[in-house]
Amino acid sequence: MRLLLTTILFFFGPMIVMFALRNGFLLLRLWLQQLRVQHEHEVIDVTPKDSTSRRFLIISVCFSLAIFSYAWTVMDDQSENHLANDQREYVPAYIDQDGRLVKSHFRELDEIQEPLK
Repeated sequence: MRLLLTTILFFFGPMIVMFALRNGFLLLRLWLQQLRVQHEHEVIDVTPKDSTSRRFLIISVCFSLAIFSYAWTVMDDQSENHLANDQREYVPAYIDQDGRLVKSHFRELDEIQEPLK
């Protein structure tokens, strides 16, 4: 008889403990939710309804576009000046007449005597 009670206790015991813990946890969550619902404050909308927010949006978009256009022109000027002032030519890697590999490099325009074949 003792063996039967021990077997039943170890078989159903963990199930009963987990059932009690689960129900206790659910009851605790319900109780905390009830406390939170009672203490919630009403939120009052204080968003302005006038056109100042619309004006601010328009001004900020115009200001951003002005900065973008200025940056675009400055970048465009620098790239043109850089290409115009560059006195070098890019020479890709090639094999010379002796069969050796010559790595790619830049060479000055003064050094160019004949085009590469």
